[in-house]
Amino acid sequence: MRRPRVPIVARILGVNALLVFLPVAAFLSLDTYERSLLSALEDSLVQQGRFLAAWLGEGELSASRAEAVLAALGRRHTARLRVLDAAGNLLADSSVRPPDAPPSAPDAEAPYRAGPDVLPEAKPAESSWIYRLLSGPVRLWRRYLAPPSEPLASADFYTGKRNFLEGAEVRAALEGRYGAATRISAGGQVSVTLYSALPVPSPDGTPRGAVLASQSTYRILAGLYRLRLDVGRIFLAGLAASSALSLLLWLTISRPLRRLGIQARAALSLRGLAEGHFKPGAVSDEIGDLGSALREFSARLGERLSWAEDFASDLSHEIRNPLASIRAAAELLPDAGPEEVRILGDRIARDADRAARIVGGLRELSRIEGGEDGTGPADVLAVARNCARFAADRSGSGSGPTDTRITVEAAPDAGELRAAVSPDRLALALGALLDNAVSFSPPGGEVEVRADRTREADGEKIRLSVLDRGPGIPPEHRDRIFDRFFTFRPAGRDGNVPGTRAAEQQASEHQGLGLALVRGIALRAGGRVETADRPGGGTVFTLVLPAAPR
Repeated sequence: MRRPRVPIVARILGVNALLVFLPVAAFLSLDTYERSLLSALEDSLVQQGRFLAAWLGEGELSASRAEAVLAALGRRHTARLRVLDAAGNLLADSSVRPPDAPPSAPDAEAPYRAGPDVLPEAKPAESSWIYRLLSGPVRLWRRYLAPPSEPLASADFYTGKRNFLEGAEVRAALEGRYGAATRISAGGQVSVTLYSALPVPSPDGTPRGAVLASQSTYRILAGLYRLRLDVGRIFLAGLAASSALSLLLWLTISRPLRRLGIQARAALSLRGLAEGHFKPGAVSDEIGDLGSALREFSARLGERLSWAEDFASDLSHEIRNPLASIRAAAELLPDAGPEEVRILGDRIARDADRAARIVGGLRELSRIEGGEDGTGPADVLAVARNCARFAADRSGSGSGPTDTRITVEAAPDAGELRAAVSPDRLALALGALLDNAVSFSPPGGEVEVRADRTREADGEKIRLSVLDRGPGIPPEHRDRIFDRFFTFRPAGRDGNVPGTRAAEQQASEHQGLGLALVRGIALRAGGRVETADRPGGGTVFTLVLPAAPR
């Protein structure tokens, strides 16, 4: 089953969304924080009411004593404190002070009042455009989707009243229990007022009155408004940073990769490879390295395709001649006499052998140039001596020029000569060089093989030189001698004149693949092959190969 395609840019956006996760999580946790603050506020009300109730319970509960106790507290309380008698009548109120009394705490139930108690930033926080923007979904939810909740009573419930028995929390306190209530704050503010009622104990355990502590939550909500506004700013900053980072990653990762994909599809055609796609990027990074690698891959693949086309063309051209000769001889056989039949048979056999050598040589060349390799290392002197003995045997057996002497020697200080190439490949390359040198050497000539170790910039090398005393290489052919099927053979050591049967026999034995094999083996092993004129006449071929570790 095909896996769903997820663009990189989508994954980038998903990862960058984590930048705004913490502000969002903080925003969602504000409700929990608000509930904890309200719970702490209620605990504070209870503690202040309990302290006042315990103080009042030590003596007679009267209006004058209650006012005196509240006056003694001064500004050391944060809640609005009311003292009630057993009938629910108001005895004292901390927000109503006599004219000669010292300054007391501000009205704790007041939802908003200008002055030093309220920070000037509290009101603008909820009116900020950032706050309205981010709280819009919540307002819509509460207005249209949230389930209806029971409305709260107004904090004006006790305004102007002297008797508080209508309040459920007051009745609970006068019955000896703790009472609590929540009402909407006055002034049209989005806040509530918490009420906590506690009984004033008497020696016999029956409540002699109650303490009603109340406080508005506006200051808490004002702080939450500012906190929400700060979280909103952080959220918007994180969102902007996430968007900018996503855009940057899209410009530097997703878009370059998409461009490489387009170039790769365009490079699928042979024409596209020839035109050279995968243009270098403007930034040097891993994607730029990938583009460079793909560009190099495309170039090498184009070269490989060109090589394959040239290979097929050369094979078609070279194999056509022996096949045409075989076909012509076969057409003449029915009308030929005994002697002509023998001559035509020899020609067919010679041309068939030539075609077989061409196919075999091309097969070996394609294996080498295609990257197939053997194991190494190779003992250079041992391989050189075996190749020299084999070339000398061929020379003396009538299959090649005769009376050619081959010597192998190494430099005195060369030490152990081991090349980083398989022995079979080294033998194939050196055998081709020796066959070439023997075929161009004059009768009674000498071919020398010299081995040495040298150090170059990229490490130690083994230099294996083959020197002959042949006619040398004309300057106009020096750049072509390593090409496939190229051969240049003037009148040789046997005096074969071009156009004669002996010259044709010699040409059929040399198809121009030997030096191409030598170059392919050298390049595959990480080396090279060089050619130069030998002082005094002749040619020097030098095979340079990496030295195996000692």
